[in-house]
Amino acid sequence: MRKKLITLLSIFSMVLLFAGACSSSSSGEEEKASIGLVYTISNNDTEYSVTDYNGTATDVYIPSSYSGKPVTSLGENAFRHSSIITSINLPKTIKSIDETALSDCSALANIIVDSANPNYKTIDGNLYSKDGKILVKYATGKTNTEFTVPNHVESIGKYAFDTCINLTNLVIPNNVTEIDSFAFENSASLKSVDFSNNLTRIGSYTFSKCIALESIEIPNSVTELGSYTFYGCKSLKTVVIPDSVTSMGYAAFDGCEIEKATLPSSVLRNINTRYLKEVIITSGDCIDYEALRKAEYLVSVVIPNSVTSIGIGAFDGCKSLASIVIPNSVTSIGDNAFFGCASLKSVVIPNSVTEMGTWVFSNCYSLESVVLGNGLTTISEGAFYLCKSLKTIVIPKTITRIGGSVLRYCESLTNIKYCGSSSQWKGIIKGSLWDSNAGSYTMTYNYAG
Repeated sequence: MRKKLITLLSIFSMVLLFAGACSSSSSGEEEKASIGLVYTISNNDTEYSVTDYNGTATDVYIPSSYSGKPVTSLGENAFRHSSIITSINLPKTIKSIDETALSDCSALANIIVDSANPNYKTIDGNLYSKDGKILVKYATGKTNTEFTVPNHVESIGKYAFDTCINLTNLVIPNNVTEIDSFAFENSASLKSVDFSNNLTRIGSYTFSKCIALESIEIPNSVTELGSYTFYGCKSLKTVVIPDSVTSMGYAAFDGCEIEKATLPSSVLRNINTRYLKEVIITSGDCIDYEALRKAEYLVSVVIPNSVTSIGIGAFDGCKSLASIVIPNSVTSIGDNAFFGCASLKSVVIPNSVTEMGTWVFSNCYSLESVVLGNGLTTISEGAFYLCKSLKTIVIPKTITRIGGSVLRYCESLTNIKYCGSSSQWKGIIKGSLWDSNAGSYTMTYNYAG
């Protein structure tokens, strides 16, 4: 009986020792925790999330437990906008990290993850998902000026590089298919990005306020650009957008001073046209309503043979545009399409055009010569109103009606070259004041070019 009692006492002592050891280990973890961490109970009071930091330490240690419960997450904005944290240690218990938790940590140069953590890992001080497919957070306080995303990465997460003040050149390999929203926002030194050729999506605000970014060539694998993608990239001068892009969010390039753009016509209206000097349209069947309106510095535009329609006011106010080639695929030109193109010297309307709207070339003060194609039957009202330098116009014999004020105030007009006979000319219905205040022109009939 005495032996049994001794044995039971021994077992009880061992249990107490083991419990004490576990308690000591948990307590030790909590003792290592950085002062100033704010914890919030979550998940039915079974675990804690770190939701704020009020401390002064630059090296932050997050414990695996607090008040006897595991610490499993970093909450929304937990360390956001910290300018003092240089490193952060994450325990094996962390299961989730809010996308804003480490955003705008401008001094953060090292992220350390417990190797036993099943959800995250660290490589060279940067944070990745455990399988390495997601680059969760680049330590934006690093002094490196160049970075090549590892080949195992398939996605760059939200805020992954935001406020990365030293990075100037970035290479994104072909395994990467997606760049999430805000990924590079406020990366003020970033000048160039070499994109993955398998990238399909660039999220909203991804490169917003990258004020040093000078040029962008988006690969032809991309189908979607989010809203405000390049917002505020004021040094961005050259943009190449492929035909593959079928969706572009609101204000994708607002605040940019783009001078040269190569892009399909479908996204023309998403570009800030104020500073444009050169535009190469690569595809599309329509140049939309006011697509390039008030592009005051535009001197060159290339329209492809796929375009069949030039919309209302498409080039209205492009006062530096000196020449334009309208391809023979175009069948209609909308009202005011070239209104106020004050530098335009000459225009040839191809035979394919069957409809030309009102006031199309009105106020083109430098326009000297016009050739109208034989697909037209009507010259609509005010087509060449106040083209005060216009000297010569060729009119095909297919014309049956000339609208009012068509050549009004064309004070330099010297010759109308008509491709039909004088009797045919007399048969044309002419609107009110069609040639009022025009120059003293002569008529040439049966003009054959």
